Amino acid sequence: MQYRSVGMRLVAGIIDTVLMFIVGYVVALGTGGTTEAGYELTGAPAFFLFFIWIVYYIYFEAYFGGTLGKLVLGMRVVREDGSRCGLGP
Repeated sequence: MQYRSVGMRLVAGIIDTVLMFIVGYVVALGTGGTTEAGYELTGAPAFFLFFIWIVYYIYFEAYFGGTLGKLVLGMRVVREDGSRCGLGP
């Protein structure tokens, strides 16, 4: 098992954040939250985006071994013994 540097983890986090900003813009387009400067989400649409963000991390790390940012950079989330990470024990 090879550990990745903080820099690689940071880049993966940036990729995931950019992806979530794109998803946020799509949510804003669907709910009328776009502005001339970008988008603004409040109330239920903001909660919906937060929910998507949380489910994204849990789902991708449990079923694919990493978020899209991590997978693009060749990183995997595994258990201490190197086995696949999942939702159960």
